[in-house]
Formats: sequence, C-alpha cells, structure tokens
Amino acid sequence: MGLIKDTKVGIVVDDAKKARANGQTVFICLFKSGGLTGGAVSGELAHISAMVQAVEEQGWRLEQASYSDAGGKVDRMLGVFRPA
Repeated sequence: MGLIKDTKVGIVVDDAKKARANGQTVFICLFKSGGLTGGAVSGELAHISAMVQAVEEQGWRLEQASYSDAGGKVDRMLGVFRPA
C-alpha cells in the first residue's frame, strides 16, 4: 500500500478497535477515496476496499453503505458496521 492508503487504514483501524473496546454495538465510519483505480469509468475504489477490509478484520461486519460520487475527486462512502 501507499503512504496515504496506509494512513487512512491506520486511522479507521484505531477507531474500530476503540469502538469494540468501548462495547459499541454500532460503528459508523466515513471513508474518503481518491477516485477509481487507474482513472477508469468503473472499477475498484482501492482505498475504500482496504479500509472496509481492515475494519472487518477488527471484528466488525459491514451492514449498510451509502456512496457519494464526487466525479472521481474525493468520493465518499458511509459505512454502518455491526459486530461480526
């Protein structure tokens, strides 16, 4: 991973761990992406994929998501997670 992606993943992992440690039953996270991999019209949002996977590795399950397309600039996804 790159430096920016690693930083984003580290932040959401820390937040997910804190939420679990605090006994939260819901964890809601805003993910920001730099757009599509390779600048294509469709494809993976690699930063968001990495962040969602990292949160799920902390014992959370993505239950609902909402996506906002910013024309490939700073796309956003809101994820609602529950304990796995």
